[in-house]
Amino acid sequence: MKIDESKKIEDLSLGNLKKVGIILSLMHEPSILILDEPTSGLDPIMQNVFYNILLKEKEKGTTILYSSHVLSEVSNICDKVIFIKDGKIIKEDLIENIKKENYTYLKIKSKDINKIKKELDLKIYKESDNEVVFINNYDINKLIKILSKYNLDYLLIEEVPLEDLFINYYN
Repeated sequence: MKIDESKKIEDLSLGNLKKVGIILSLMHEPSILILDEPTSGLDPIMQNVFYNILLKEKEKGTTILYSSHVLSEVSNICDKVIFIKDGKIIKEDLIENIKKENYTYLKIKSKDINKIKKELDLKIYKESDNEVVFINNYDINKLIKILSKYNLDYLLIEEVPLEDLFINYYN
């Protein structure tokens, strides 16, 4: 993790202190690793190094409890997620199941956008001029069949970020 070993602990920056903490937590090869906001203070390069270390630990069978407000990290590292509100679990499941059971964002730009809006009859997440982001729950095949009737300038179907799912469960 590239720590300057010539410096005393009290002279280290926040990022380097975080690296020392990570190293110390892994030195004894724990079977359970509890991490709270572990990447705060790490630059993006060190974050990637850390993610790779965690993935190797996960492959070895280490149980990792990972608490973070950076939900993209949770989505990339964890197999299971638990949303907690006011000290109570409000949702617990495998990440893959949470992503499957939820909707996607459907972003369309078209001169036919008003006709598309009427036919799809989906909740609108964002809208501007000839571009709309829908909250989509259509089966992909049915959706493509419907949209094939229209002249589209742009189409993007993306999974909803874990941050948005968190807000949805939290509300």
